[in-house]
Formats: sequence, structure tokens, C-alpha cells
Amino acid sequence: DETGKWTIMPDKMEAEGDRGSSSSSNYHASVREQNTRKGQEAIDLLKNIKALSTNLSEEKEELLRFFNGDENAMSSARRYCRGEPMKRALERVGHRSPNLQKEIIYQQGKLAREIHNSPHGSVPILANCGMKVSVAFDYLASKDANPQLDKLSFKYGDHSFLVIGRNPDTSTATDPTTWPSDVVVLDAWIGNVFEGSRAIENFQEIARTHPEIAPKDEDYSFKVVASHPKETQWP
Repeated sequence: DETGKWTIMPDKMEAEGDRGSSSSSNYHASVREQNTRKGQEAIDLLKNIKALSTNLSEEKEELLRFFNGDENAMSSARRYCRGEPMKRALERVGHRSPNLQKEIIYQQGKLAREIHNSPHGSVPILANCGMKVSVAFDYLASKDANPQLDKLSFKYGDHSFLVIGRNPDTSTATDPTTWPSDVVVLDAWIGNVFEGSRAIENFQEIARTHPEIAPKDEDYSFKVVASHPKETQWP
């Protein structure tokens, strides 16, 4: 796709909320519903393109069937799907650029489109949390009237997620207590969208069933990987 746009559209299409409500609470609820739909669209897209994780048991089993049980081949394919050579090249030439991570996200999304549109037929895209978030980020950023997007990761752990709809003028990306009530979090790894106000609570719940993502000393501090402003051109 030379336009940088996703041509696949999930079954669930975005609907406009009621922006004209006189009630602030109704307005925020309406915007939160829109942001939730956007997050769900991204989940539908990841399912549509068969983005599968090697560190989720059911998805790994499906990948192993595809690779006839060859874990070495699966590991090599994961490195390719993540665009490892591209990432290393960009990091070498653009390590001082403030837009480096956004460029990596865009290139990872582009690679996912190319793999999905391969003439060799439907093949899975090997994607753990970081890559799934990059694909979701790229998809939502390429849409008209995109919301504010923040790709965050655990500061003391190995997990990434997407914050949708934050107002950068009145909130801090790394502090969920400052996020307005219409913000939602997309955990693309497990395919879940939840209210931003419940981010820590939800991550703690996920870590109980997937302890590999639990941060050191249960310190749920975050760091910003990349942000993209609302309603601006992508990339």
C-alpha cells in the first residue's frame, strides 16, 4: 500500500458519538465510547491480519503448526516481522532524532501491510506486545480524524500498550491519574480495551495470569515510546 493507509477495514466501523451533549459527563462518556470503538477496531484488524504472539500459549501453538514445529524458523520469522534490520539501520542514522520511534512504528506498520498483502497467500505476522501496539498505532494514526495516540511501556518491565484519546495539554502521558475520563488503554497483546482510569488495576490483573509482564517490584511506572497528536498527518 503505497499511500501508507490500511486498505483492510475491520467489520466494526467507527460511529460518531453525540458531541453536542450539554452534560460534560455525557460528553466524556460519548468520547470514551468512540475511543473504545477505535481500540476495538485495532483489535479486529490484528485478528484479521493474523498477528500472533510467540509468548501467548494458544497463539504460539497456532504458529508452531504453521511452521511445522520448527521453533528456529519461527524465531527467524519473528525477527523479520519486527523489522530488526530496519530498526538497527534507523537507530544508527537517526539515534538523535525525536521522531525515530515514530518512524520505526510507521515502518513496522508498513511491513505488516506488505506481509499481509503478500502474493504467497495468507501468512501470520509474528508480533508480541510491542509489534502489535505498533501495528495498532500505525492503523489508528493513518485514519482521518485520528485521536491522540501514546505508545507507552513499563519503565521496569517488558510490556507495551497504547493510550487512546489523551489531552496532552491537560495531562501527563506517564501518569494515569491525570488522564481524563474519556481515555482508554489498548492492550494489543491480549486484545483488550479498558478505561484509562483502571490502567494499573488491569495491568495487575493481567500480570496475575501472565507473570512474565510484571514489572520489577510491582512498580507500574511508565515511559513514553512515541506520541502522535490528534488529527495530524501520519507519518
